[in-house]
Amino acid sequence: MTLLYGRAARGGRAVASVPQCHWRTTTTPCAVRLGGPLAAEKLDGATGGDTFLAYVSQVLAPGLRARDVVAMDNLVVQRARDSGSDPSRGGAIALPAAV
Repeated sequence: MTLLYGRAARGGRAVASVPQCHWRTTTTPCAVRLGGPLAAEKLDGATGGDTFLAYVSQVLAPGLRARDVVAMDNLVVQRARDSGSDPSRGGAIALPAAV
């Protein structure tokens, strides 16, 4: 976010440069337990369905215990699950996103 107003000496102009359109997107999926974070991951770029399925099957699912609860929000890529990456396979309870 770029500020619209700046400070300068009385009667002077506030001059500064702002980068234009050179940002990078970083996605940080993470699971949280009472004991601390579980399955934190930093991904460069936006997350697509294949990336999210790989995160669930390779990072999140191995760290889940029986009776853990997995709640997901309404993000489109989280609804693109197949049976191979379902976190409830390890005994966790998966709450689907509200549509």
